[in-house]
Amino acid sequence: MDMDQNKNKTGRTMRTNEEIFEAIAEFERNEISIPDFCEMYGISNSTFYEWQKKYKMRNQENTGSNMQPIILTDELLQMTERLPIAELELPDGRLFRIFQQVDPAFLKAFIN
Repeated sequence: MDMDQNKNKTGRTMRTNEEIFEAIAEFERNEISIPDFCEMYGISNSTFYEWQKKYKMRNQENTGSNMQPIILTDELLQMTERLPIAELELPDGRLFRIFQQVDPAFLKAFIN
């Protein structure tokens, strides 16, 4: 397609959403820098971030319909009971695992 056909009155190249999505997908696959990408497509950084936002929103919409419910079985719940709900690492390297809810005042006193 002739690029001059896609220029608006200000001389800027207008791209379709599909062209934008393909460009951002290519950016993510090739892991090029943002400045290099912007130079390659003749866009500003702010335009890049607008394109990226559009791309991510589209992907969220597409993946939203594929979501599956999570079924919590008794076996899964029993497994999670053995996992800590928090880990606290002190500056001296000691690690404390907390397996149940604790009063914040207790934690504050414990740390000090």
